[in-house]
Amino acid sequence: MISLSPNPVKLGDTTRLSWHLPPGSRILSGPQPDDSLAVQADTSHPGQWLLQPLAPGERGGDTLHALSPAGDTLRDVVPAWRVASTFTTSDSSQATLIAPRDREVPFPWTEIGLGFVLLGLVALGAWSWLRFRATRPVPPPPPPPAVPPELVAGGALDALEEACRAGLPPREAAFRAGIILREFHGAKLSWPNACDSTSAEWRAQVGRNLPEASRALERFLSCADPLRYADSTSDAAEMLQAAREVLGIPPGGSA
Repeated sequence: MISLSPNPVKLGDTTRLSWHLPPGSRILSGPQPDDSLAVQADTSHPGQWLLQPLAPGERGGDTLHALSPAGDTLRDVVPAWRVASTFTTSDSSQATLIAPRDREVPFPWTEIGLGFVLLGLVALGAWSWLRFRATRPVPPPPPPPAVPPELVAGGALDALEEACRAGLPPREAAFRAGIILREFHGAKLSWPNACDSTSAEWRAQVGRNLPEASRALERFLSCADPLRYADSTSDAAEMLQAAREVLGIPPGGSA
């Protein structure tokens, strides 16, 4: 059985259509909307619909279909119901009625399509930029600043002095100090064979290119030779001080 409440209804109001079906029935077709009727199913109450007329007049006669739990097809006809106008026929404001908010609104396919196209262009631009960054050659890092030979040799002499305090034999200290100073003069004078030079070759090279350092070099050799070749029992302190003077560090100074 189908009932409508209220019936009749005024234009702009709603009425509830209720189809009393056996429990478990499934609706196959309900009341159909058209240009003069808006229909909204009540999802919390199966078999009930809210009807809002958009024009005055007589309505009804729709056939509704449902399927019972036993599999039988149920049919019922919507009874006639009347929609009364809230205006007189001479009231021109009736023509300015605005359609209710529940009427269907066209889906904005054009706007959504344009949005997807725009997103695609942005993604393509970002991918192109990242690919350009990945394939662009990266310039090599600048070389580290060169360390002055005096600082390199001074640090090596500091380490050698610590080793002497820890028990390094004076003979070994003299040999290492000679290598440190030869490397210092090799770097300072662009002399690649400095470490393989004899004492005479070393004196000659320094005398030609660094005459101001000749006296300090002679003092170093006079201290280092007894330690290297004469098995001197003295410590290496004087020899290390002479080595620092070769670097241009005054007595009592540090690198």
